[in-house]
Parts: sequence; C-alpha cells; structure tokens
Amino acid sequence: MAERETVLIVDDEENVLAALRRLLRREGYRILTATGGEEALALLRETPADVIVADQRMPGMSGTEFLERAREISPLSVRMILSGYTAVDAITEAVNRGHVFKFLLKPWDDDELKAVVREALEVARLRRENDRLARELRERNRELEDWNRRLEERVADRTRELELRNRVLENYQHVLHQVPVGVLGVGDDGLVAFANDRARRILGGADPVLLEAPVAAVLGPETAREVAGVGPGRPSFRGVLQRPGGSPVEVRAAPVRYPHGAVGRVVVLIERDGGPEEGGLP
Repeated sequence: MAERETVLIVDDEENVLAALRRLLRREGYRILTATGGEEALALLRETPADVIVADQRMPGMSGTEFLERAREISPLSVRMILSGYTAVDAITEAVNRGHVFKFLLKPWDDDELKAVVREALEVARLRRENDRLARELRERNRELEDWNRRLEERVADRTRELELRNRVLENYQHVLHQVPVGVLGVGDDGLVAFANDRARRILGGADPVLLEAPVAAVLGPETAREVAGVGPGRPSFRGVLQRPGGSPVEVRAAPVRYPHGAVGRVVVLIERDGGPEEGGLP
C-alpha cells in the first residue's frame, strides 16, 4: 500500500488549523499541524512533509523565516504561504527567501485551496522523482568512474606487460641475429616466419626474400618434406644441403609449439667445410 502524502499546516490560530485539517483530511492526506515555527521545524526533522502551508504572521517567527529554515531541513517540500495580508513586499520576500510555490489568501476558497494542494503534491512528486533520478545518475557516474579507473589500471598494467615482452623479444631477436648459425622459424603453414641475419647470408646473399616464403622454395622440396615431418612422432631432423658453388650446410630441425596450440618448426643452418650430400638447394 502506497504511503499517504503528508501536508504540514503551520498557523498560530487553532481554529484555522482545525478547519484546514478537516478540509484536507477528507482528501486522504496525512495531516501534521503546528502552532509556531519552532514546533513545525521540530516536526520536519522527524517527519519530512510533501507540502507545507504556513501562515505569514505568527508570533516569534514569520512564515517567510520559517519556510526559509524549513527548506534547509526538507528541501524537496513544496512551500506555500497562507495570509490575510497582500502586501507586495511580503509576497516578494516570501518568494525570494522561502522559495514559495503559492501565496494563498485568507479567507480561502475550499475548492481552490484543495486544487492548489493537489497541484503542490504533484510538484512534490516530480521533485522526489527528479531527486531519485539525480541520485541514481550520480551513483551510475561513480560506478562508471570506478570502472574507468579499473580499466585504465588494467590498460596500464597490460601496456607495461607488452612493453616488457617487446623488450624481451627485441633482445631475443638481437641475440638470434648475433649467433654464428642460421636460424629459421617456420609456421604451421609451411612458410618462413623468421630468419636471422646468418640465415639470410647462408641462403643467398645480403638480402634474400625469405619471410613468408615457402620452405620448399628456400631449402628445396626434399629438405622441406623432411622439415615438415618433424613433430610428435619424429622429434628432430638432421641433414645436409649442398649449395651450388658453396660449402655444404648442415640442417637441423625440431618442432616448436606456439602458445595458441599450433606446431611450427625451428630450423638451424650450420656451415661446414664438407660432407655427404643430403637434399639439395632448389
């Protein structure tokens, strides 16, 4: 069951409080009453009101002063002044200081007053809904900021990790280019994926086109078949290539398993002075 909407009436005249209580209670509202500003402020601290109707001229604290202080306690309440006086200065002060929604006159028309209270309650509902949406938006923004912060931290961590891996890879490549033997990396597709400087020199000059070349085009069909046969059932291959017009090259191959599960081969080329021919260059 929905909670009843609350209307707080503040007036130093008991007969006015009684009349307004009878009139508005018939509308199904929860009615709170107070005979002065301090009493009403104490009520508001305990029970926020949707609508506040306050007399302007009360002993000890004017309606304008009361509504100004009430706004600090219950900012979503819709505030109205009920007064028998129509001085322009009083109305202006009430609107500016108390942020008053309506300025009602005594004696009031019952139907008009009920209509104004209904209108004020609708404004109060809109304020509550706007406040709820604003709080949700702030919470979503906080969550988004937190998510962005975590994402930035993950990106920074990942960037550092990649930079470290790149440095390690650069060092590995530097070492591989300095070793005194030729090294080829062959993918599971049978294409050359890596060739160090020594392999380039062994296989044909200063800058042969090796990367992405088929192994058969680099080492010859027979040696390529032997290299392709290296795997779980054949852990290594060792043979010799005879370079036309050059010294023989010892070929050693072993399988290598990549992180994604594919199996490639690493081929080592060792120049030597002579030996039996096994295989041949294309």
